[in-house]
Order: sequence, then C-alpha cells, then structure tokens
Amino acid sequence: MIKCGFCGHNLSRRSHHSGTTHQKWVWHCVSYTKKGKQYCPECKAVDEAIIEGAFVQGYNLLAGDNSDVLSEFLNRLENSLFTAGSAKRLEKITKQIKSYEARRQKLLDLLLDGTISKSDYAEKKAEIDKDLQPLYEEQKALQQTDDDEQRLKQQLTECKEALEANPILQEFDRRVFEAVIDHVVIGERHEDGTVDPRKITFVFKAGIQPPPSPPISGNKTCSLTRDNTC
Repeated sequence: MIKCGFCGHNLSRRSHHSGTTHQKWVWHCVSYTKKGKQYCPECKAVDEAIIEGAFVQGYNLLAGDNSDVLSEFLNRLENSLFTAGSAKRLEKITKQIKSYEARRQKLLDLLLDGTISKSDYAEKKAEIDKDLQPLYEEQKALQQTDDDEQRLKQQLTECKEALEANPILQEFDRRVFEAVIDHVVIGERHEDGTVDPRKITFVFKAGIQPPPSPPISGNKTCSLTRDNTC
C-alpha cells in the first residue's frame, strides 16, 4: 500500500538499529534497497511512526473536525453512482446477444438436418457474427463498469462504517487505515524540479477527498491535493 513518489515502486519495511534500544521501523523504496542508490537517489527512509502519526492527524481532520463536510462527500459519492443506467443497458445488451445466439443455433440446426446448404449457412452465420461482435464488446465494457462500480460501492460502505464508528483516533489503528486508505505515496517531485522526500500523500478509497490539513510535527508534511489525497 506504500509507493515511492519518485520511481513508483513499492516501499518495504526495514529495521534500523536492530537489537539496540534505538531500534525503529522505517519504510524505504525497494529500488534503492535492492538495486542501489543510483536507481532511486531522491528517496529517503521514512519512520513508520511518522506515517502513522500523519494518518491519525489527517483522518481526524476528515472524520472529526469536518463531519458535516464528510457527510456531504459521502452523499455526493452515493448519488454519483451509475448503477441504474449501466445495469439496464447491460441487461438489454445481454438479451440481444442471447437472441442472436439463438438464431445462430437455429441456423446450425437447419444445416445439420439438410434444410439449408453450407454456403447459405456460412453467409447467414457471418452476418450474425458481424452483428454480435460489437454487442460482445459493449457487454464486456459494461460488465467492467459494473464490476468497478460494485468495488466502489464496497469501498464506500467500508469507509462510511469506519468513519462513523471511529470519529476520532487517539492512536494509529491499522483496521481503520486499511478500511479508508487505498494507498500511500512517499516523496514528491515539484514542477520546478525540487524534491520533497518526506512528503506523505494518503489516497483515500471511494474518491473521498478530505479537507486541507496543516504540516505535522517533525518537519514532515501531510498535505492534500485535488486527486483525493491527504
């Protein structure tokens, strides 16, 4: 769930100062740790405690201080789902496909009992197949749309349940984290070419876009952008 903002690869969990009183867990880009610094020179290891603290702060701003804004977001997301239109179209397309397939089967039956010739069968079957091809393509696209929507609805349900049951977090809760966060991006390259290896971006599930939050302690930032991130 944690991605590098520079090379796009995953981050892995590693122990620093293992076996000592200063032992701590950090997250670092796998390109850097497995291939070498030259493969991702701008990434830096980020303390796990910093990531967890940033999540708690961003989550509390979303679920606690802005509950009215959150309610508006969730309602807007529910209203934007397109189940009715896509489902009706998918049902119609499926019926059309079954009708064409039934005609094709009947055509085969006519060939097998000798009612029509092979040339007539091939010609009429080609016509049916030509009409079926775009229907198959549209059906596939609509099924993908339906699958995506069902996934979005499930994410929305999980987010709502987590946000309503946990309006404020006193400490990091992995269960809540996994319910509301799609992924985390560590590090960012600005348009002017400068980099911020400590930038932490939380991408929420179901298109939830939290309100802006201030910098967190330790000179590490947890900021919000327009792509549903904190």
